[in-house]
Amino acid sequence: MTGSLSMLTTNLLALAAFVAVVVVALKVAQNIFGADTMKGAATEAAARVVTYPTGSANALRRRFVKALVDQHVIMPSGERLAFAELTVRVA
Repeated sequence: MTGSLSMLTTNLLALAAFVAVVVVALKVAQNIFGADTMKGAATEAAARVVTYPTGSANALRRRFVKALVDQHVIMPSGERLAFAELTVRVA
């Protein structure tokens, strides 16, 4: 009985430590990306990891609006292109 209780306690502590690390990482990502929520930070982090756009339509819309306001476009390769004047054509 004591062995299983000790193992359960160890597993719960490991799980709590993992959750704490994930929460801290999301808070840091939220600060870096300027996201309003941790979900938004996770979406932005996922979008940087993969080569194609991910996330909800709202996340993609926010990134598009931010690119328009900042007058630059971030290419899928991660390259940042700046323009004096940005013209957008929507088909």
